[in-house]
Amino acid sequence: MSTDLDHGTGIEVWSFASWREMAVSWLDERLVAVGFECTGEVEQLHLRPWATVLKAPTTCGPVWLRAAGPGTAFEVGLYEILQRDVPDHVLSSIATDVIIGWIVLPDGGLSLGERLPEVSLIEAMVTILPQYG
Repeated sequence: MSTDLDHGTGIEVWSFASWREMAVSWLDERLVAVGFECTGEVEQLHLRPWATVLKAPTTCGPVWLRAAGPGTAFEVGLYEILQRDVPDHVLSSIATDVIIGWIVLPDGGLSLGERLPEVSLIEAMVTILPQYG
């Protein structure tokens, strides 16, 4: 994969079938390298200007590929630091590429909103973000 991938505005690039095919191929290569195998259709669940997310079923459970845009690509390197320094507080990544801003993570369970439906997201973030920081 080229390290000079043009992220453009995100949605414009990530909407193309050719980009998705390239991403799924990259994901498949990374999965095979760790002994996983994709077992079904890869879905593009989120498509935002700052990132897109693909979900793939595998022999070891669902995995998530997050492809970040230029403004959020730093998160992949930050995640590597967090994984190294506070491994008990983050999921262990399956694969990362800090140059292109991609990370593959195992399924982490329900999202915050799904776990705490009776609590507003803002209230939950006020509690959690200081602990995370």
